[in-house]
Amino acid sequence: MLDIKAAIERYIGRQEARNLSKRTIQGLRSWLGRLAEFLIQRGKRSVALVEFSDLERWQVSQHRRGLSAALLHERTNQLKRFFAWLRESGEILSDPAAPLIPPKVPEKLLPAPPSAERLQRFLDGMITVTPIDYRNKAMVELLWGCMLRRSEAVALDVGDIDLIEKTVTVRCGKGSKGRVVPLPLKTGESMKAYLAVRDKLHTKAKPANPNALFLSKNGKRLTANGIQQLFRMLKEQGGFDEFYPHLLRHAGAVHLLRGGADLRHVQELLHHTDLDTTKNYLRLVPTDLKEAYDRCFPVLRV
Repeated sequence: MLDIKAAIERYIGRQEARNLSKRTIQGLRSWLGRLAEFLIQRGKRSVALVEFSDLERWQVSQHRRGLSAALLHERTNQLKRFFAWLRESGEILSDPAAPLIPPKVPEKLLPAPPSAERLQRFLDGMITVTPIDYRNKAMVELLWGCMLRRSEAVALDVGDIDLIEKTVTVRCGKGSKGRVVPLPLKTGESMKAYLAVRDKLHTKAKPANPNALFLSKNGKRLTANGIQQLFRMLKEQGGFDEFYPHLLRHAGAVHLLRGGADLRHVQELLHHTDLDTTKNYLRLVPTDLKEAYDRCFPVLRV
């Protein structure tokens, strides 16, 4: 009979082969390790001994620990995938997690992003004197126009920007999967202006990150925390109620849909695996457009 801890390590190895991020793998290993300890305390050292009642008690214990409904929902689904994999692998005869029901998660509405006109006025008003100024404008344009995640933006290298073909190659997307997205005209202009002064941010003869696209004032690759600090400053400058990198990603998606873009094209640009995730943006578009999508995608009514 397969030991519970050995089974978890084998499963994690399978997940690593799917090129999931290191952070995701670390989180999975951490909480599945705690699950193993919980089951061992109940005398279930082998996966073949685990019963539905054990997993049900685990769910109750997580709820009592104060785990949010959203996180417990996610972990329950991961747990079900783990035991389904054990069943498919022939390690267990029946799946004790099959009857387990994830808790309901209260629906979370996406925040309403600034209008395209408001964002364009803000960008037009951004001062471009120093290399940092040009960097800031290019970054805001890129996060909005290309709908990138913060982690994707900081991972970009200069070679990922093709001003001739007007494309951006995103090599470090979620799940370590790459994609190529169009570079809008205004974004390309801001990027060209930034690249013309970018080398002035290199303060050393041998820069630490010679290929990094977005550099800090010290010539190093800009970090995710650095972007967060920048957006706090930009929020005050622009007088926004909310202003952060992911809001610009939302804004790009909503503005495309309001302009009549195809839902599946937006899904591809956002790099969403599930179309249901992308359809949430339809809540932020006019009613007549939602009705048009209902006719085209009747199973995706919102």
